[in-house]
Amino acid sequence: KPVDPSSRCIEFESLGTQVRNTRRFFVMNPTNISYKYRWECDDGTGAAVAHLAHAFKCVHKEGFVLSGKKSEMVFEYTPDSDQLLESFWRFVIPEHDISVPFILVGHVKEPRVFFDQTYCNYNSLLIDHKGVQSVKLVNREHIPFAFNFDGKTYGADADPSVVKITPSSGTVAPEGEQIISVEFTPRLEKNYNYNAVCLVKKKATRLALNIKGEGFDNHASITMEDERGSVQVQPGGPTAIDFGEVHLNEMRQKTITVTNKGKYPIEYDWQTVKNRLLTIKPPRGIVQKGEKQEVKL
Repeated sequence: KPVDPSSRCIEFESLGTQVRNTRRFFVMNPTNISYKYRWECDDGTGAAVAHLAHAFKCVHKEGFVLSGKKSEMVFEYTPDSDQLLESFWRFVIPEHDISVPFILVGHVKEPRVFFDQTYCNYNSLLIDHKGVQSVKLVNREHIPFAFNFDGKTYGADADPSVVKITPSSGTVAPEGEQIISVEFTPRLEKNYNYNAVCLVKKKATRLALNIKGEGFDNHASITMEDERGSVQVQPGGPTAIDFGEVHLNEMRQKTITVTNKGKYPIEYDWQTVKNRLLTIKPPRGIVQKGEKQEVKL
């Protein structure tokens, strides 16, 4: 819409959305006669301008200015988005045929609330083992801001959960920081990738924290070999190792083979009560992926 060059401009700057911003000014009546005034909105009607009626409000649309006195005019701007808005008004004194155009301009300043880093990468973790990292939610404004993580964006209701964020809601103090702890516990052997959305009240844009990692499991095969052949060692219970009848000062040996069929190296460690009659070599070790290692008993 063309702007009348004689228009008076009233500008609003809102720190975030859903914030009521007020502008006040006075109209003087230097004459010896009181007069009635009214404010008329020139934005029109209909759905196309409904958002303007919601964003801008004239508190006192009509009234009187007494002789030799002044009257306060009040306009409010409450944005629900970060869109730049303009609203056209007229200050009218009907009995004196006076009409002064005004333009109200409202824009939103994005609050300086942000993460100091926008991702947490846990790389590879063993299934049901927990990794913990932390980020900071930083507030560089002079007022506090409330925040809340959307649990649906990172599966917060899952049982057992993969990602846990603490605290998941709260308030960041003015010129302050809030440490956010992010726990990642893979439950399956797969890649995980979440974009955890953080809603900051009065901030038009959402913050997002990317959380990624891989769950893996150990794929180890253990076999015991002796003169009778090989036996697969099954997890979950003890496996009997029978050396049979052994003469004094005679040594009998069995071979345990540890095979790594997984994607990552595995560590093993024999836990046994010390016995001078039994030796295990080596008692511990690391088996690289795709390789095997023999242990002598």
